[in-house]
Amino acid sequence: RKENFYTFLLVGTNDDYNTDTIMLGSVDTDKDIVNVVSIPRDTMVDVDIKIKKINNAYGRKGIDELRKQVYGVTGVYPDYYCLVNMDQFIEVVDIVDGVDFYVPYNMYHEDANLKYNINLSEGWQHLDGKKAIQLVRFRGTSASDYGRMEVQRDFLKALAKKLVDEFTISQASDIITVISESIDTNMPVKDMIWFYINVARTIDFENAITFDTMPGTTTGRYNGQDYVY
Repeated sequence: RKENFYTFLLVGTNDDYNTDTIMLGSVDTDKDIVNVVSIPRDTMVDVDIKIKKINNAYGRKGIDELRKQVYGVTGVYPDYYCLVNMDQFIEVVDIVDGVDFYVPYNMYHEDANLKYNINLSEGWQHLDGKKAIQLVRFRGTSASDYGRMEVQRDFLKALAKKLVDEFTISQASDIITVISESIDTNMPVKDMIWFYINVARTIDFENAITFDTMPGTTTGRYNGQDYVY
């Protein structure tokens, strides 16, 4: 292990079973560098069950099983994890009074369950929690999951930047304390505040944060399921 180097897992779930958002990140606190890689939810993992997708690891055996499967495909077992469901995500965004964000294209999806309807227009908008969850859930473009992962990363960056730009350290520390009560994580509040003060407030958001998608060799079907290999 490198000194002053930490890894974290950001996970989002719609149904408290499948994890539709999986991001593995690293923080170098000496160089103030953050790298994040998105792991496609349909990534095949080596498990002895019919559906071999990484996104059902949490629902089957909990967060430690997901960390284990992330280790299996990346070689990194995350130090910290943060798991957020839909209601928690909405609450977190509303705690910071929403986020100004450029919606990159019209997003529309009509669902039998009104809770999952999506209706956002392209352009700058102030997104409250309910609108933000529509943004990060939408996958109705030719880019599908890959397009959605890019939008999710951009939104998380905008959310973090707002905490830095619009709140004092004291205000942000209070907000982080409230947020910690609304999410599932193994990171103590004091560590969250330490990372906020010593990394988020000093980092170059434009040049020192890198986002990528875990490269796959191909896509295909196995036992009636779509996979990323």
